[in-house]
Amino acid sequence: MKIAIAVKKGLTSPTNATDDWLLKSALESHGIQVDVIDWQDDAINLTQYDAIVVTSTWNASSFPDEFLAWIDRCDEGRKRLINSAEILKLSLNKDQYLNLLLEQFGATDSPEGSITPSIFIKPGDKRPSFTEQLTALKEADPVWSHDIVIKPIISADGNNTYIFTDNPILLKKNPKMYRAFSQAEQCINELLTPKGTRGIIIQPFIPAVEKSGEYQLVFIDEQFSHATVKPRGFKNNDTVTRTTVPIDELPAGMLAFAQNIMSFYFRNYPDSITRTRLDFFAGDKGPILCEAEMVEPNTNIRRLASSEQNLVIEKYTTSIINHTLQLNAMAVLEDIFKKDSTDYLPLTKRPELYPAIMKIYHTHHDILSNLANAKAKHKLAMTHAPTYLKACFDALNTFAKMNYPQEQDKKLLIESLEQAKARYSKSVLSQDQSTVSKLMRWMLKGVVNFIASLTLGAAHYINYQKTGTATFFANTASDNKLKQSHHELKKELENNSILTTRKS
Repeated sequence: MKIAIAVKKGLTSPTNATDDWLLKSALESHGIQVDVIDWQDDAINLTQYDAIVVTSTWNASSFPDEFLAWIDRCDEGRKRLINSAEILKLSLNKDQYLNLLLEQFGATDSPEGSITPSIFIKPGDKRPSFTEQLTALKEADPVWSHDIVIKPIISADGNNTYIFTDNPILLKKNPKMYRAFSQAEQCINELLTPKGTRGIIIQPFIPAVEKSGEYQLVFIDEQFSHATVKPRGFKNNDTVTRTTVPIDELPAGMLAFAQNIMSFYFRNYPDSITRTRLDFFAGDKGPILCEAEMVEPNTNIRRLASSEQNLVIEKYTTSIINHTLQLNAMAVLEDIFKKDSTDYLPLTKRPELYPAIMKIYHTHHDILSNLANAKAKHKLAMTHAPTYLKACFDALNTFAKMNYPQEQDKKLLIESLEQAKARYSKSVLSQDQSTVSKLMRWMLKGVVNFIASLTLGAAHYINYQKTGTATFFANTASDNKLKQSHHELKKELENNSILTTRKS
């Protein structure tokens, strides 16, 4: 297995500035080859990787078109991205995911939680003046009656983000951050002018950022992992000063609301997300989501105590490995069944069956490769292989659909795989290519079995344990490859715990 961790230029060497090198070390401890790559390095062959984990690509917002094109290259031929390309594209454009969340959860401050009220303006939109628009917003909701934030739809770290206020003290204190309302129309026009801009977001300023800071809740898969809080202050992006927050010290309702948001994402984008950071303010009535970061979240793992850090990294590593195995399984099914691969989605949700998928697939390819010089038999194998593969994967898929498989279901699965093997063996692989090859094999069988008998059966037993065949040279090479693989597969299925509840 080979995995790439994609970062921005300058972070491809060991550094404590990110969590990436902790992840790299943990993945390598599982025997996985890992490269930390610059996402803008066009010389890298992206198709060499089983998975590409997008982490610290922290300049992506400065090159959105280039980043979107890179996402497409990563998934050339098969899916490789973690998080998925669909989630990366959705999350890069704040208007897209905020509109989804606003529709689902609303913008009214409440104990159950809400999304920061947001208005989006795209280049070329017909719109009233800012003064007219703000007047209408104030009449509709008093939350718009105070200071206003304007920022690009695609941005990071508060770049080109401004607060508009009538407070002369703030205007004098930091003129780069604070601007007068009279400057808003000019600022909007300036932000909508650059080539490639996706537009702007207008939001009410949430005072909680100055009172209690910004809470950052990190999830691995759908499970809450840990929380940190930024110090109080707008655009305070100093990662070193972020502190961890015990779960029982989070503001009321915040974790529950975060879990509801994650459930929404997992319902609508299954098998797409490994890690997320949800950012909140503690509103007057309840938690207010300000950002859902799924492109390049700083997960703040280095802010944790070493013991907790190790636990989180191991969970993170397990998630990456499982998603990579799933991507490989999906690639196999798409290669075999093409557009019909969606029929086998239940199978992609059972990690304990991934080894069986890969063993069957690689055995199939090895056999065809070994038969490359035997044209007649290779042609026959090519003709029968789809029937064999479908029988195997149908059996696995039937098992995968079971919510509570029992021991007899496992026995039926193994039996079905044995039958698929037997049909393939009898129809194609057990047949010798010629009379000469048959005679040679039987002569070798007689000589080697006679020598093996001198060990009083020990050699036969060892051979049976390895191949499932009691005698040497009993089968053709391709048939023996198939039987040995299924013998190993049967033992793995018998010994491993596959009687787990199906992942929904």
